Amino acid sequence: MQFSSSVPSFIQRQLSLTNEHLRRSFERLSSGLRIVGPADDPAGFVLSERLRGEIASLAAVGQNLEMGLGFVRSAGAQLGEVNSLVIELRELATRAANETLSTADRALLQQEYQGLASEARRIIDSGQFNGVGLFNSGVALNLQVGPNTSNTLSIPRADLRTAAAALTTANLTTTAGVTAAVNGLSAFLGNLNGLLATIGTTERRLTSLASSTSARSISLTATESRIRDVDVAEEAAAMTRNQVLQAAGVAL
Repeated sequence: MQFSSSVPSFIQRQLSLTNEHLRRSFERLSSGLRIVGPADDPAGFVLSERLRGEIASLAAVGQNLEMGLGFVRSAGAQLGEVNSLVIELRELATRAANETLSTADRALLQQEYQGLASEARRIIDSGQFNGVGLFNSGVALNLQVGPNTSNTLSIPRADLRTAAAALTTANLTTTAGVTAAVNGLSAFLGNLNGLLATIGTTERRLTSLASSTSARSISLTATESRIRDVDVAEEAAAMTRNQVLQAAGVAL
């Protein structure tokens, strides 16, 4: 832009400042950000970056919690199915305890029992989530639920393979075999119920954590947005004002 030597220097300086203000207004409106870089608001920029880091950590925690919930819900669903099968197995064993049954009747009950027991064992042996076994280890899984290494939550597990294998060895054709089967199934049901209760408690904890983490993330995101984002109406008004000043400066 060309200026004649008669234009006072203060007008040139004012016009230069107006042009710079316009440049910043265009930059802010095009990006949607009030703070584009540290120079725009050093303290606000640092606070915004710190909040962004915390929001990113919460997003990772949210993903971990969803994975944990998926694991627990999968374990609960499959264990619930095993529990139903074991209830049916105990019912069959109880029926087999009736001494008025014929040898053929006991043989039919044994056949049905073996089919259900094999299915229960298959579920236990093959149960997994994302490649991690559900019932093949008694070692709990640690879930990271916070930015620090100490922020963990344990997901309980139990190794049920031996007990599941024992189901398939029951013999309902003899009195001794029936008694052993009923006692063993009752004990196994007690263990299953305890594990189901623990899984249910863990799921409730994870659900609560996921909800609070989501709420916190939303709150921090809103706070960061208020700090960093541009007020479009205010910035548009400032841009219009500076455009008028620029036109006036050029006219002078």
